Amino acid sequence: MNFIKRAFAATVIAASVTATAVADQSTRIIQYHAFEQPTIYCAVGMMCEITLAPDERILNIWNSQAQLWGADGSVGKVGSTPVLALKPETAGLSANVIVTTDRGRDYHLMLQSYNGQKESRPLYTRFAYDDEARMRDRQTARVLAAAPKPQPKPTLMPISVQMDAACTKMPADEFYGIDRKPAEWYPQGTRARNQRAVCHTADATFIQMPVTTTVPTDLPTLVEDVADGPRIVNYTYDAPSRIFRIDGVGAEYALVSGTGKHARRLRVQRRIGSTPIARQGSGKRR
Repeated sequence: MNFIKRAFAATVIAASVTATAVADQSTRIIQYHAFEQPTIYCAVGMMCEITLAPDERILNIWNSQAQLWGADGSVGKVGSTPVLALKPETAGLSANVIVTTDRGRDYHLMLQSYNGQKESRPLYTRFAYDDEARMRDRQTARVLAAAPKPQPKPTLMPISVQMDAACTKMPADEFYGIDRKPAEWYPQGTRARNQRAVCHTADATFIQMPVTTTVPTDLPTLVEDVADGPRIVNYTYDAPSRIFRIDGVGAEYALVSGTGKHARRLRVQRRIGSTPIARQGSGKRR
C-alpha cells in the first residue's frame, strides 16, 4: 500500500514538472530595444497575450488592422503589470502595432496570425528589459568618462617663499642698486635672502619694503622706468610680508609718491657687477 502511495506521489510530481515545462515553453521572452520591431505570432481564435513591464501604464495603442485582431486589443493587468490581449480572426494576417507608455517606451510590434491546428508557437509574449538597463549603464559610463575631470586647485606658494627662492637662485654678480632716499621706503634684505632686498625669477620681480610700510594705503606707486618714460606695471602687494611681486623682469623700477615739486622717488636699478642693465622698450601702450 505504501509503495502504491509513493508511486502515485511520484506520478503527480512528474506531471507537475511536465506541466510547468510546457507552460514555460508557451511563453516567449523578448528583450526590449527601442529601435527594433519584433514579430509576434498569434494563433487564430486564441488569445494572444503580450506582457509589458510591472507598473508601466499604456498611453496609446495603434493597430493597422484593428477590426481583424479584436479591435486595438484588450488592455488588462496582472497585479500591476499591463497585459495586451489580441485575438486574430483568420490566418495569414500581418499587421504592425505601436504601443506607447508612461515610461517613454515605444513598442513597435509586427503581428503575424497562423493556424494553431497546423503550427505550434508560444501563445504568450513577455518583454524583458535587461539589455535596456545595460545600455543605460553604458551610456552613463560614457557620459561620466567624457565629462571633464575636476582639476585640483593649484597650491599657490606664499609670496615671501617665492621671494626667498628667487633670491637664493640669483647669480652672485647680479644685484639691484637702490637709492637711499626716501629712507622710509628703502627696501630691506634678510639673511634668508642673502641680504638681498630685490630679487627676480624668469617672470617676476620682488621688492621687500621696510617694516615701516605696514598699511597698503601708505604705499608709493610702483612704475617701471623704460626708455620713453615710466610705465605702469602689474603687481601684487602682500601686506603681511610687505613685498611687491611685479609681473615681469625690468631693468629699472621706481617707487613714486606725490606730484610736481612735492614728488618723491626711489629708484631700483638692476645691475650686473657695476654695470646697469640698459632700459628696454617703450612706455607707450601699443
